[in-house]
Amino acid sequence: MTEADWLSCERLNDLLNDFPAARSRRKLHLFSCECFQRVWHLPLHHFTRQCVEFFAANLDGQVESDAFWTAWERLERACFDEFLEFESGVDEHDAVRDLFSYVDPIACLNVAMNLADGVAYVATRDLKVGEFPEVWERAASAEKRCQIALLRDIFGDPFRPVAVDPAWLAWNGGTVVALGRTIYEDRRFELMPILGDALQDAGCHDEDMLTHCRGDGPHVRGCWVVDLLLGKE
Repeated sequence: MTEADWLSCERLNDLLNDFPAARSRRKLHLFSCECFQRVWHLPLHHFTRQCVEFFAANLDGQVESDAFWTAWERLERACFDEFLEFESGVDEHDAVRDLFSYVDPIACLNVAMNLADGVAYVATRDLKVGEFPEVWERAASAEKRCQIALLRDIFGDPFRPVAVDPAWLAWNGGTVVALGRTIYEDRRFELMPILGDALQDAGCHDEDMLTHCRGDGPHVRGCWVVDLLLGKE
């Protein structure tokens, strides 16, 4: 895959499959959680909501811990039987269960692809596929394009890696880091343009970073600029 492919490709599976550097489990799981955020307004079962919220809240530094997986297994056992009685619940459960069912980064890629497909289905399941297949296809394609935008916000342009100057982080008593932490922890993405201004004042002249901060987004947890400033991988 070339840089032009990464920036223009409209097939999510191709982007995930053909770019090895995207195999960051944390970022792929953040991508999966953000896909679910896009359908959060729909009548999802409480099992789905509990699982996604639990995983997202515990993602940083805890995915490998025994306590994390013990808590997850307890949550799944408590909800699974009831969930199967939910209309269309089996498909939704399969999607959310995949979020937690990886072993290695390669498997995690497959999980991200399958889960994105599942979320696209959930987003369009009220459409009568049998009567209006072309309407469903257009809606599913639109959802996939939004998912690709999320992926690019999280991974940025991997063909143009950026090195953070420690002086940016130290500027004005750590203002840049404090802003980044607030954006990440509180999901205050409306502060991204302010982060861009702070970076520029701190001496950053990287146009990719500044343009991304000041752009229309989408900006989500795992945004490549914020992750870079906070030292997250």
